Order: sequence, then C-alpha cells, then structure tokens
Amino acid sequence: MPDPAPVEAAPRLADLTTLRLGGPARSYVAARSADELVAAV
Repeated sequence: MPDPAPVEAAPRLADLTTLRLGGPARSYVAARSADELVAAV
C-alpha cells in the first residue's frame, strides 16, 4: 500500500466547490490516485 497523501493546511471548502459553499475544513488531503484516496480514509 502506498504512503498516504500528506494532510495539508485547511482550505476554505467554498474555494473547492462549484456552488462556492463551505467554510474552513478541519483537514484536507489532496489524493493524487485512487490508492492514495483509499489510504486517506
């Protein structure tokens, strides 16, 4: 299993959504592959 993607500083979720809704996230992982996504959760 690959190393998980690093946990980054919490962005505003509004900056990442189509409807521009959401406040600051507690944590954020930008998975670059399906394996990283599985490892993150």
